[in-house]
Amino acid sequence: MHEKAYAAQCAAEDKRCAAIPHRRSGKLPLFALALGSFAIGTSEFASMGILQLFSADLHLGLSSATNAIAAYAAGVVIGAPTITLAAARMNRRRLLLGLMGLFVVGNLLSSLAMNLGMLAAARFVSGLPQGAYFGAGAVVASYVVGPGRSGARPSHSS
Repeated sequence: MHEKAYAAQCAAEDKRCAAIPHRRSGKLPLFALALGSFAIGTSEFASMGILQLFSADLHLGLSSATNAIAAYAAGVVIGAPTITLAAARMNRRRLLLGLMGLFVVGNLLSSLAMNLGMLAAARFVSGLPQGAYFGAGAVVASYVVGPGRSGARPSHSS
């Protein structure tokens, strides 16, 4: 029954997809997006695993050291809508490169932090690009795979 309800929509999508020229393989851009997503995701959760290490290095109690984790979360909450709105009309490639640059700067500053204030500020900066990166990355990935294929299983043909 639902096939009849969506027949016109499916026919329109098939017609639209046929009109779009064939794209080159998108394996490299998808790999780059996956690598960036892995780096951001790892950075978010790895700090919890090394909490005791950096709290000892900075001579902090565990409860104080968790402020660095909270600062990252605050960066995500503030950065996701702010950056997404500010960069809505930007070129997606430049946006993704800029977001990864901001992420790298924040992590470099984290590695150089000498006290909790510096670490919390650096972790805040590291968290800013996360939400916007995942949103823009999803848009780019769906463009790379082509219309009508964003939910499809990858083909194994080259």
